[in-house]
Amino acid sequence: MTGWRLGWALVPPHLRRPMEILSQNLTICAPAITQYAAMAALVRTPSPSCKAT
Repeated sequence: MTGWRLGWALVPPHLRRPMEILSQNLTICAPAITQYAAMAALVRTPSPSCKAT
């Protein structure tokens, strides 16, 4: 799943690197709705017509 993330911040020079690290860790996750959908798909009991191969 792709998405666009765009933002900006004005910070003192000594906070630039900590802000970059924080930003990287906040924007690498899949959206919450996608996580819930994946969880539902993994815990769903397969129907009799579905067979694992």
